[in-house]
Amino acid sequence: MIRSLRIYQWIKNLFIFSPLIFGQNFFNFEKFQATSWVFLGFCALSSCIYIINDFIDKERDAQSPYKNNIFVQRGVVKARPVLFLSGFLFLLGCILCAKVNQSAFWIGIGYIILNVIYSLYAKQFIIIDVFFISLGFQARLWAGGVASGIFPSFWLQACIFCLSLFLGFAKRRREIYLLKGLAIHYRENLLNYSVRLLDILLFGCAGLTALFYTAYVFLSFSARKISPFCIRLSVVLVVVGIIRYLCLVYSDKKRSDPSELILSDIFVLSVIIIWVAYIFILLYR
Repeated sequence: MIRSLRIYQWIKNLFIFSPLIFGQNFFNFEKFQATSWVFLGFCALSSCIYIINDFIDKERDAQSPYKNNIFVQRGVVKARPVLFLSGFLFLLGCILCAKVNQSAFWIGIGYIILNVIYSLYAKQFIIIDVFFISLGFQARLWAGGVASGIFPSFWLQACIFCLSLFLGFAKRRREIYLLKGLAIHYRENLLNYSVRLLDILLFGCAGLTALFYTAYVFLSFSARKISPFCIRLSVVLVVVGIIRYLCLVYSDKKRSDPSELILSDIFVLSVIIIWVAYIFILLYR
């Protein structure tokens, strides 16, 4: 039953800490505690959504050898206790978010509604499906903002929005590559995604992510009197990470999920860890 929680997917919820980190309040105990409660709340809510999505997609996921849908793995778990677990996680997530403030609670509710609409309807339409995924990342960012009292700037929001689009289109590109002829049986809207279109969207979103990140750090970090040379180094790390991830998208690794791809590649993990450490040095030295 633990597998149904998709714990490795919780790394996406780390975006909740973005406003706290970039707002230079990471070591403010009250703000860190509030943000941590929201982070835990979103971990519960996201696991709840994964269980619901698995239940809705159990027949379709049976067509894919790369999906970890617990409802299509014989003898692993029965549906009723897992759906009961989903309800418990929903209540737990709402309570943890409400513990911080009313805004965090309503963002959590909005996140659930957004994902239910995605699972039932939005995933059938090309482009729109990935936009819904990106809105989920924005919800995490806003939740972190209301928890810490530091609402993210336009440039940071634009950067994370484009980054999530990049990850979403990369996943679709990997699904077409890995599933080949089975792709349309697993996800019908993959029939309307052409390889050329996804390549254009993928590289376009990669470029926009780098562009918006550059704009954000130069506008934000320069105001804090951080050396332009040091700022450029952080941009280089981001570009290197994006390029390496693009290499993984076109590799033969038998994974389509962004979290699995990142966690399975020591190069990407190293770049992310170095980038995070470098940002902390710049902002908190």
